[in-house]
Amino acid sequence: MKIHLTIILFFLLLACKANCGVVSNCPACPPLSGIDDWLANLLDESERFGDRSSVFQMGIGFRSDINLAERAQELDQLDVEMVVPAMSLTYEKNIGNNIGLGITLAAQIWKVPVFNYQYRYYSGGLRATYHFNIHEKLDPYIGGALSYRRMSLTNQDQNTQNWKVTGSWLLGARYYLDDSLGGFMEVGNDALTWFKVGLTYYMP
Repeated sequence: MKIHLTIILFFLLLACKANCGVVSNCPACPPLSGIDDWLANLLDESERFGDRSSVFQMGIGFRSDINLAERAQELDQLDVEMVVPAMSLTYEKNIGNNIGLGITLAAQIWKVPVFNYQYRYYSGGLRATYHFNIHEKLDPYIGGALSYRRMSLTNQDQNTQNWKVTGSWLLGARYYLDDSLGGFMEVGNDALTWFKVGLTYYMP
């Protein structure tokens, strides 16, 4: 709730400034000195996602959009075991003006021992992001993705597959411990889960 109120107040201040101009004694507008500079710096070239730089990242996901274990417990029918958690690999390239283009690959595998089934969930997607300039160690960004998803059920007798293509949004940030190595956190379903955390490697 506090975040929502802060965002609303921020845009109300900008609207008030646009309406009143740069009159310093406007009775309705609180002083906005510094906001113009902050916005300008925010859209400057990112210190941590420089022109033509590249980023590799490896992550693990949480809160899958397909959770067989929870479904099995609800139905009280299957004993589902995790074989491979939701792992993802991402490569992203800065093409200029703080815009990144990249690709993400992800996989997750479960098994059902009582039926000798194995569920495999894969995705591969293209993503586009915009990066903001906030701090020399911090690289926040927003973006969207187009992902191909495939789910397969296999055992000795059958191999059933389903697939679909979906669009999604993402919001994330990378924090660097040195010139190259850091960590990241993302919210958004461009891979197999709604949350991802992991390691980032930056190549200027």
